[in-house]
Amino acid sequence: SIQPLMTIDSSGQVGIGTNSPSASLEVHIDRTGGSNETDNLVAFNDDQNMAQGNGAGIKFGGVFTTGGTSNPDMAFIRASKSNGTSGNYSYDMVLGTRANGQTPTEKMRIDSSGNVGIGGAPSNNSGYSTLTLNSTSNGGVLEFERSGTRDALIYQESGGSNLIIQSESTKGLKFNTSGSNTAITIDSSQNVGIGETNPTASLQIKTATSAGSAKVAQFLTHADTTSGTEV
Repeated sequence: SIQPLMTIDSSGQVGIGTNSPSASLEVHIDRTGGSNETDNLVAFNDDQNMAQGNGAGIKFGGVFTTGGTSNPDMAFIRASKSNGTSGNYSYDMVLGTRANGQTPTEKMRIDSSGNVGIGGAPSNNSGYSTLTLNSTSNGGVLEFERSGTRDALIYQESGGSNLIIQSESTKGLKFNTSGSNTAITIDSSQNVGIGETNPTASLQIKTATSAGSAKVAQFLTHADTTSGTEV
């Protein structure tokens, strides 16, 4: 029997691989037998001459006035050739958005090695997977939230002079080693505990062993690396 390849229903909805589309464009694909991640997918190709930055993409738009004015040029996703070398098929993935009064510009990039850059191109740190937060003003901010409420931040001080790890409200900070073992605690009163998770003084140090000869602290001179005053 004859099977339709494409259907346009009475509402103008288009179906490819289905004769009952439920959206403006609905595509059904059977990826059975695909050996690569990109086998049997919808393909968009850029046929302009080879050059760094070239690549196919999709753009998105919408209505932006109460009068119903629409613009199809609001955001985009596209491939971007990583270099200008002929025969080299390294490509990045670029995501862009549009601020009011501006043209659409790149806001995030995943490079061909899987490094991610937000606000700029990602850095390449000698084989390490890298997340780069970039800004032309104060740098990047990594924010942690729970149910829409900010709990903590990691960011650069204004001007980029210092890195700040900041907890919010009555929360403190903990530094763990070997999994969940807390090595250092800074509570919301700014008491510091080393080996102590509930410090009750400005600095409280607790050894991991009850042995009477256990060292609590050792103070060394600049040139001395093996001995010094022990407490």
